[in-house]
Amino acid sequence: MEPSKHPRESTSAVADEEFNENSSNASTVIHKDSLLKRIFFPSANDRSITTQEERRFVRRLDIILMTYGCISYCIKQIDQSNYSSAYVSGMREDLNMTGKEYNWLGTYFTIGYAVALIPSQIMMLKVKAGIWLPSLELIWGILTGLCAIVTDVKQMYAIRFFIGFMEASSWPGMLTVLMNWYTPTELGTRAALFGAAGTAGNMFTGFMQAAIYKNMQGTHGLPGWKWLFIFNCIMTIIVALAGYFVIPDTPTNGGARWMSKEEVQLSQQRMERIGRETRHKFEFSDFKKVYLDYRFWAFALAYVPWAWGLLSTSYFNLWLETIKRADGTRRYSIPQVNLIPLGGYAIQIVTMLLYARISDITGKRWMVCVFQQICGLFGCIVLSVWPSSVPFLFTAFFIMFSVAATGPILMSWMADMWNQYPERRAIITGSIVVLVYANNAWMPLFIWPVTEAPNYRYGYKIATMFQGVSLIGILLFKFIDQRIKKKEDISDDGGDVMAFSN
Repeated sequence: MEPSKHPRESTSAVADEEFNENSSNASTVIHKDSLLKRIFFPSANDRSITTQEERRFVRRLDIILMTYGCISYCIKQIDQSNYSSAYVSGMREDLNMTGKEYNWLGTYFTIGYAVALIPSQIMMLKVKAGIWLPSLELIWGILTGLCAIVTDVKQMYAIRFFIGFMEASSWPGMLTVLMNWYTPTELGTRAALFGAAGTAGNMFTGFMQAAIYKNMQGTHGLPGWKWLFIFNCIMTIIVALAGYFVIPDTPTNGGARWMSKEEVQLSQQRMERIGRETRHKFEFSDFKKVYLDYRFWAFALAYVPWAWGLLSTSYFNLWLETIKRADGTRRYSIPQVNLIPLGGYAIQIVTMLLYARISDITGKRWMVCVFQQICGLFGCIVLSVWPSSVPFLFTAFFIMFSVAATGPILMSWMADMWNQYPERRAIITGSIVVLVYANNAWMPLFIWPVTEAPNYRYGYKIATMFQGVSLIGILLFKFIDQRIKKKEDISDDGGDVMAFSN
């Protein structure tokens, strides 16, 4: 059953009552703000925040934890995808690589990533996040630097595998941390901001590679693509060292060094208010409980095909390489091939933040996801047809960049549904990404072979199917969510647990 009152309305009433009872306390009445103001200033205008102390704490979380998380994920994406820019900027010639070997670089990374995901999530339940996550980042930073000294592609294969193995902790691990600190009216926006940081990393790689190719080519006898790996190594190590101080454990386990005791207590109260458990009680039987839960498979049907379909944006730069002028020469130079996709990444960042914030404000996550998938279907259909119009193809690619908000919103929705089971949230997050990457390990080799670029025989057609299946999964997950709410009482007897309608 849908709640009769939106959570922000009920918490605003709580704020009014507290303010009237004791005007000298720190409670504050949250007035209705315009939609645009609430979208672009979330922590300042979230009506689920009832006191000034809580508002200051959420702002501090955003400034310290979110800033670090975004920088870390940005660096992770750079370390993951920099080989693509290096490939078109001289690495292909220096290592005598073929198109299939380019695909294998991604495949070896994906295998390592998929192998380590669930073990890493288990370790997150056993070892403090503030130790586990930065330690792995430190190791993959060193491995990234080793990419600059390889002499053949086989050495790069080995390094890429271990970088993927270590990076497996980054996205699901930090997202698990965010689930333990942000409420449902906050999490969607922060998860999208976290995801947008990865997109910013892809953008930064383009800028960086273009600048390095132009200014560092041949410096100290090294080609520009090797300097990219060197700079990435240094940045990653610096961020990893900062993580030992910044990344918090759960609210019930002491938080972080930069948090006061009062802030840790406040965070515990915030999680209690929404009925979210953060105390780990991991047992291996939790895997059975997750995998026998039909809700997990409905969620997987919504999330996994969406991620598979989003691969269609990964081959944008390979298409740009093939566009010719009337005289047969390349239309875009190497720096331009690296820079043009930045427009798509900019669209991705804006739409991720906008759609996620709308989902937090309205509480209607499913509607936003459905709209996203309809856009994805349109973009994939156009790419499947592959019209001769270059502007039309540009439009289709940029539309595909705009559907990236579905993932963060779905993850926030999952956290709402498994509100009282932190260990299951961790398992589900890891398992979902394993499903994505297990398929990504082989799919590019057969569906997106570089030898067929840019108009793939099956790639965009299969991506269209994935987008359609994801749409069906979202509607099924919404149906299940609605059925559960009809059977459960949304609040406890005291009425202290906040409800959130998806």
